Amino acid sequence: MSTPSVLRALMLAAMVAIPARARAQGGVLHDGPFAPDPVRARLRRSADSVGAGASRLHIGRWSFATRDSSWWVPLASLVVPGSGQLLLGQPRAIAYAAVEAFTVFGYLNQHSEMVRERNRSQALAHDVARALYPGSLPVGPWAYYEDMEKYVESGVYTRVPGSVVPETDVSSYNGWLWADVRQRYSVPGNVQTDDGSAAYQKAITEYKARAIRDEYRWTWRNAELEQDVYRQAIRSKNQANRDAMANLRLMAANHLLSMLDAFVTLRLSGRFGANGDDTGFTASLPWAPFGRPRTR
Repeated sequence: MSTPSVLRALMLAAMVAIPARARAQGGVLHDGPFAPDPVRARLRRSADSVGAGASRLHIGRWSFATRDSSWWVPLASLVVPGSGQLLLGQPRAIAYAAVEAFTVFGYLNQHSEMVRERNRSQALAHDVARALYPGSLPVGPWAYYEDMEKYVESGVYTRVPGSVVPETDVSSYNGWLWADVRQRYSVPGNVQTDDGSAAYQKAITEYKARAIRDEYRWTWRNAELEQDVYRQAIRSKNQANRDAMANLRLMAANHLLSMLDAFVTLRLSGRFGANGDDTGFTASLPWAPFGRPRTR
């Protein structure tokens, strides 16, 4: 069998293999070399009148109708901003992609800066402010390091071993805390130990919950320069964290805006059918994003 005969047989076999559903929805042989001119013209007219909710899939010189899946276009934009606009053939897909790249890069950069400044401040606290006190020096919550920025030292947890007698030096964190809770609960200044009153019990309970314990003690005395460097590291860490969160919010807004844009575009490009229950769309199939859009 000659080569042209083999090609003719393969193309005829492919025509038979087109799914019955595609043929029922308007599957056509587009500009086939073997179809008579009147047949090709009739098939083209049939393809141009494909019903609602259908779209043409082009594979080489073949064209047949498939059902649209337009609902996932906004979902694609929600996951990857700009992807829905790309599928709809809109140039602003580039803008959404650019904003996404900018916010991702900004977040990663600010997050790295935050981690770097956090480690620097914790190292200063460990090597300078807490160096005088023995023990394992456990890492505290971030609020603990922010308090170290504001007070020259933590003060003692209790002035009397075996019981809780709060610190009274108001230049220290614990001394300031005890003065604050004592004022709020109306504990007289001359009361230094538990007098059995309900006000004292409330004050001492809050003090126990918030006071710096011995394993977390610190002091910046005779290390004022190091404390200034520490303050700058704390502020840089907090600013980097705020900037990272701003990038995350912008990233989320870009995802939502891209989704809404794709959804509104689909709604505005559609129309109601004669029965009032059919909506048309302009969209491209996912496996042929650069093909010709279908407009109804």
